[in-house]
Amino acid sequence: MPLGSLVAEHPIGAAGPALLALGVGLLVCTALMAYEWQDMPRRAAASAALMSQLFVVAMVITTSLGLFLLRRWRRGRGAYVNVHEGGIQHAFAGKSWTLPWEDLDHVTVERRQLRLNGGALPKRTYIAVTTKSGTRLQFNNYQRLDALGDAISLRLAEHLSPGTLADLRAGKTLDFGAFKVSSKGLQAARLSVGNWHLFAGRKFLAWQKLGSFKFDNGCLLLLDKSGRTWARVFHFHVKNIVLLLDIMQSIQERKAPKD
Repeated sequence: MPLGSLVAEHPIGAAGPALLALGVGLLVCTALMAYEWQDMPRRAAASAALMSQLFVVAMVITTSLGLFLLRRWRRGRGAYVNVHEGGIQHAFAGKSWTLPWEDLDHVTVERRQLRLNGGALPKRTYIAVTTKSGTRLQFNNYQRLDALGDAISLRLAEHLSPGTLADLRAGKTLDFGAFKVSSKGLQAARLSVGNWHLFAGRKFLAWQKLGSFKFDNGCLLLLDKSGRTWARVFHFHVKNIVLLLDIMQSIQERKAPKD
C-alpha cells in the first residue's frame, strides 16, 4: 500500500556493527583458546586437569556469547523505520510491515535519564506502536530515536484528532492509558506496576480545574489551577500523549472566558 512521500528515514543504530565485531571477536578468542588447549601438555597433575576444565568452560561461554551476538546482528541487519506522509514502513529480521495511520491505535514513547551516584547516564528513548488488530512493534535501537518518536506521535495525533474531538462532543469516554477522557474532565485510570496497583492521579479532575502540564525526567505532570500536582505518570503509561495534550489545550481554549 503506497504511503505517500517519505518524511524521515531511521536506519538501525550503531550497535549493529558493534555486535558483529564483538561476536566475531569472541569466536576468534574461542579459536585461540582451543589451540592453546590442544597444545597443553598432557600432565596428570591436578593443576593441569583443572586448567583444562577451565579452558573448556571458557570456550563454551565465549562460543555461546559470540553466536548469540552474531544472531542479534543478523536479525537487525538492514532494519529501518521510515515515516511517510501516510504511515510507517518498518523492516526487521527479514520481515516488513506497512502501517497506514488509520491502522494504528496508539503510540507510547518513554524518555528517561537514569541518575547514579550524582551522575547521569545517557538518556534512553523507547517507542512502541500498537495497531488496531493488537500487533505491537518496538523501536529501541534506531538512529535519531527522539526525532522518530516525535514524528510518529505528531502525525498520528494529526490523523486521530478530528475523530477524537468528534467522539468527545458525542459524549464518549476515550482511553488514553493512564487517563480516561470525557467532555467533563480527566479520570485517572488504575495502573498496574509489578504487584502494585495505583491511580495515576486523584481520580477525577474537571476541565475547569485543570491548570497546566510539564515534563520531568520521563514523567508527565498535570497541575490543577492552584499549581498543585494532580497527576504524575510515566510517559509510557500514556497512549498518544501528543494527542492528549492537544485535546487538553483545545478544550481549555474553548472553555476559557471570552473578553
